[in-house]
Amino acid sequence: MPDLLPEISFGDVWVHLTAGTKLPYLVVSGETYNALDEDNAIVVPVRPGSDPRAVVEEHLPEVGVAQLDRLQSLSRSSMLEKIGELSEDRHIAVTRRLRNLIGV
Repeated sequence: MPDLLPEISFGDVWVHLTAGTKLPYLVVSGETYNALDEDNAIVVPVRPGSDPRAVVEEHLPEVGVAQLDRLQSLSRSSMLEKIGELSEDRHIAVTRRLRNLIGV
């Protein structure tokens, strides 16, 4: 495991090195999970525009569109840089949408 994992928070948008390609992802894991000394983050992909296959999306000004129904786990050690964040006033709405997706 890497010595220094990046500090991440719910709502951060990070560029992640995925199969040799740099792609943006929105962090959706909560603070308790993020505080673990593990090389994981729960994220959703951020794409340049809407995807007709995505059921639930969140527009992130100047970053793209987060596909909230595409949950996945990625290694924090492959996160290269923070490039944006979900606005504070959208945290509750996005959390509610994620909970509805997984039935909590």
